[in-house]
Amino acid sequence: MENDIIVGLAGHIDHGKTSFIRALNGFDGDSLEEEKRRGITLDLSFSNLTLPNRNIAFIDVPGHEKLVKNMIAGAFGIDVLCLVVASDDGLMPQSFEHLHIADILGIQSCFCVLSKIDKVDSQTLAKRKSEIKSAFKDLNIKLEGIFEFSAFGVDSKNLTPTNSQNPQTPKTAKSSVSNLYISPIIEFLSQVKKPARYDFHMLVYYIDRAFSLSGAGCIVTGTLLSSQIALKQKVFICELEKEVSVRQIQIHDSPTELATPSHRVALNLSNINANEIQRGMLITQKGFMRGSKFIDANLKLLKPLKNNATYQLYLGAKRVSVRVNVLESLQETEAFIAISSDEEIFSLFFQPFILRNGNMLIGGGVVLNPVSDPIKKKEKIPLLHALQ
Repeated sequence: MENDIIVGLAGHIDHGKTSFIRALNGFDGDSLEEEKRRGITLDLSFSNLTLPNRNIAFIDVPGHEKLVKNMIAGAFGIDVLCLVVASDDGLMPQSFEHLHIADILGIQSCFCVLSKIDKVDSQTLAKRKSEIKSAFKDLNIKLEGIFEFSAFGVDSKNLTPTNSQNPQTPKTAKSSVSNLYISPIIEFLSQVKKPARYDFHMLVYYIDRAFSLSGAGCIVTGTLLSSQIALKQKVFICELEKEVSVRQIQIHDSPTELATPSHRVALNLSNINANEIQRGMLITQKGFMRGSKFIDANLKLLKPLKNNATYQLYLGAKRVSVRVNVLESLQETEAFIAISSDEEIFSLFFQPFILRNGNMLIGGGVVLNPVSDPIKKKEKIPLLHALQ
């Protein structure tokens, strides 16, 4: 379990993320009726692939510009980014935005899947690879490799290759298809290094879904970012100021007594109704967190910031409307900012965040002061420098 990883799939709309996952492990992420009808992913979908040496969880996120908020909710918990780029289109606006978001959130490694290669010639394919490499030059995130892929020739119904040149199909707990394109990707996934996670020294679990099951009650799903959750443990939902007990734990549909980071985790909670819970609520331990309507942060800008204007703050799986004031400009694209909200924000020291204005990515950074008590600006600036 310590070697398990979470892979987040990113990319522009209709570039083939869902088709790639279907070929990899047989999972069809477009489960909603509207998603089936429109042929695009509208919300987060989750699946996994069990290899001999590790389990790999996949978060498939929407590529449409109006649904980037759902993409961000999934991106906070991933270890490795998979950027899917259609060979005929090349890098598109959401490709770049997803890359910038992953970079801001501190994701360290990425591999690229060039899909639909049956639609282009070798010269175009070489050009796309060059364009992808160039896109990483100004980012901290490392490009680990570029893999070619085509869903053409794969019988997804039977999950077997119809035109395979590679007879060695890896055995997995879930049915998966392996062809000329999938085998190298599976080999890469089995060997890619798991990045070190920042340890918050406390339980950090953001809820991204909540629902009720007959006979079980309230079920929540999310990604465990720090510490662990044990069976029968009491946990605290910050926004509700409510302590609940963990009845059952599941990781990738398998019951377990202990959940650890880098896993998609489902919790059966007692003493609460699923209707009380909203996406983005934080589960931790009672007495560990204090909410605040005022936080201070370091912000790195991709677009100009208007002082004292309203923006959308993305923190974990949560989105909240905030007002931003510049405290000190550090350089042309970096500043200390004061963030205020009408509702309490539960944040952590050095926790990454994203700032957007409608459908525009403004930038992102890290929380320096999760609880900003009123002090004079001339005293606050030295404090923020010291915290940074």
